[in-house]
Amino acid sequence: MGGRNPQLHRGRSDQPALDQGLSDEDQEVQRLTQRRIFREQQEEARPRLRPLLRDAYERGARSDWSDLLRRPQEPKLDLEGD
Repeated sequence: MGGRNPQLHRGRSDQPALDQGLSDEDQEVQRLTQRRIFREQQEEARPRLRPLLRDAYERGARSDWSDLLRRPQEPKLDLEGD
């Protein structure tokens, strides 16, 4: 799915400054609302993403692994080790 959503892994220190003036109860309501909105967005995106993922898996199954690399050359292997 492209990349990870940074909003999934937000900690308390990443919360906007707006949270600082809110009571604990209001902060919890805000967090629950943010989670609900995130889930709704994920549900809306699911029908669009499902066929893209299916196509990617099928293309991967049909292709040689080196064809799946973004660069045209094969990666260099470190056979000497560390």
